[in-house]
Amino acid sequence: DYMAPEVLRCPFKSRPEENKDNERLHYGARVDAWAVGVLTYELLVGFPPFFDQSRTGTEERIVTKSPEYPSSLSEEAKAYIARALHKNPAERPTILEMLQHPWVDQYRARRSMRTIPSSMASPPAASGAQAAAAPAPAAPSVASKARAVATSTNIITAQGAVQAAM
Repeated sequence: DYMAPEVLRCPFKSRPEENKDNERLHYGARVDAWAVGVLTYELLVGFPPFFDQSRTGTEERIVTKSPEYPSSLSEEAKAYIARALHKNPAERPTILEMLQHPWVDQYRARRSMRTIPSSMASPPAASGAQAAAAPAPAAPSVASKARAVATSTNIITAQGAVQAAM
């Protein structure tokens, strides 16, 4: 129910090095935005955005359909989720952009908010010989970014976010 379209395209493999050179199968940090969009939808609506009775049906909906939103959701909440669930990963927001979205920003605790380090915006890029010699560093997960922000800030009160989304 949570796999982004680019993850669904990636075939099952018995060894990690299989398909490593096939760029069509690569996916990056923006898959985390997809996961946040699915989770946000499910928290606000009560079921996954691409739910179907079968796994095959769910996968088909992920690739071909857009989620339907209840009229009770605010336009800001719909926009936040829709952008995170964009089929094209390049069109999805970064985690930093998601944290700065107006729907999230309205719940940010102004006095306790610290500056979000730019390193959280996107994974570091290697250059030149380094890129060829060293494997790409793993992008921080949404959970690790959220923990880092949540421990030092009070961005959203869950009750306030749910009430405002309805």
